[in-house]
Amino acid sequence: MSRALMTIALLLTLAASADAVEVEVPLDPEHWRPTPGWTPQTAAEEHSHTLDDGIATFRASGGGATMIWLQSLDLGDLSDVRWVSLRYRVEAINPTLPSYFLWGDAGEESTMSSSNLLLSAEDLIVDGDWHVLTRPVQLPGLARLGIRFQAVEGELLEIPHVEGATYRDLWNGRDLTPQIRDGHAVIEQTLGARNIGVIARIRP
Repeated sequence: MSRALMTIALLLTLAASADAVEVEVPLDPEHWRPTPGWTPQTAAEEHSHTLDDGIATFRASGGGATMIWLQSLDLGDLSDVRWVSLRYRVEAINPTLPSYFLWGDAGEESTMSSSNLLLSAEDLIVDGDWHVLTRPVQLPGLARLGIRFQAVEGELLEIPHVEGATYRDLWNGRDLTPQIRDGHAVIEQTLGARNIGVIARIRP
């Protein structure tokens, strides 16, 4: 299966309470450091991060298609931060990637708990539209943030096409419209690592 380019655009803010003044996290590439060494077995072959009109866009493709960016926060005292809010749109990511999508710590790497996992991939709506997601922060402070995702999309299956046949994704309960090339049906599908896909060709 080929792995397509994945794009995530986001605006990220922190707040001490639901009605407190928000602290915007810098989104420019100078503040976010790509760290493929944190995921050496599944790291993407290509990655990029741009900022345009205040919106950061992260991309990854090739290889294991997983990428992590880290930022050391220099925003003053963040010990009272209790909420993180993300305005985002995502396409072509693995929505079941285990562990975190957004990670945080107070500067201490020797311990790791569920409180470090601020947002998971399963929290996201992967449809290319804008959404807002707000979650509580249970850390004593924030010194670093990390973003992690896996781009997984592309040509999943190519089988001989039978004239008049239809195709259905039985696992997700939806009809498919494959490309017909040289007498073969080419089905593009998002499939997370170690996930299950069940596709049926229904003869006329």
